[in-house]
Amino acid sequence: MTSEGMKTHYETLDIPSDATPDQIRKAFRSLAFIYHPDLATQEGMPPDAFVQIRLAYEVLSDEERRRSYDREIAAIRQAEAQRKQEAAARVVNVERPKARQYYSPLFSEQRLARPLDAELLPPDQTILRRPCDISGSIEIALEETLHPTIFSIVLPETTGAAVQGKIAVRLPGKIHRDAILRIPRCGLFDGNERGDLIIEVVIAQHQDFRICADSLFYDLNVAPWQAALGFEAVIPTLEGFEKLPIPPLMSTPTMRRLAGKGIYRKNGERGDLWVNLKLEVLPPTTFRARRLWAELAEEYRHIQRASDKGTN
Repeated sequence: MTSEGMKTHYETLDIPSDATPDQIRKAFRSLAFIYHPDLATQEGMPPDAFVQIRLAYEVLSDEERRRSYDREIAAIRQAEAQRKQEAAARVVNVERPKARQYYSPLFSEQRLARPLDAELLPPDQTILRRPCDISGSIEIALEETLHPTIFSIVLPETTGAAVQGKIAVRLPGKIHRDAILRIPRCGLFDGNERGDLIIEVVIAQHQDFRICADSLFYDLNVAPWQAALGFEAVIPTLEGFEKLPIPPLMSTPTMRRLAGKGIYRKNGERGDLWVNLKLEVLPPTTFRARRLWAELAEEYRHIQRASDKGTN
């Protein structure tokens, strides 16, 4: 949401963070006229552009959801600022091989020349870290576990190390949880051999998904009429958005599975994405809404009485 390269809902609608409801509506209507699949006046529009615009409008036009969203943005920005301060103040001591040593956990994707290739160690391989090895960890996003990606990382300035300062590293892709990467012969020289660079991979928390083993879980709020009539949900995945048909007369809570849309397992296969459908009933705040709910309740009482007579 606020990570580098990702837009907030305010940026999606091109409005300030203190925009009024009227400004939000006007911005949505203007963009919908441009990006809606049925109204688009230009060819080659991004296929998910309108989905993102509609999601931004649904969140920001709802007062309660907007407050929750603003709190989430503030918390993420505060956490990012804190991580930057901690990274700037961190001191790495390579004289103590038992102490955990870090590269800068705050990295940015860089298209630098001649990157060093990191190899993914087999999950069943025992890692024997030598005094001449340099160990550290990096934090990557869920999306960055899928495909090879080039990053720049900052190494401690250590006498005798083969590489120092900012270097480019190519991550191999298909990275599983608790993965360990190795770059051979980039560590210290102990007089006989040169050590390796050992990288522990940490997967960062995601704004949309929860991680459990090799599966991802996504919570989707469902309105009562959607549960009764069925609808087509648009679900975010690590590759983009995917449509998921939800049948009518759904009872909640219930789960739907998108096979092969989770994170990588240690055997190289991918887990699943589970959509947790949660019934969301908002209290009626207008007279018309209360009247419609009352009519619906009366209709269901008629149905229940007819059913009781049929069973007697």
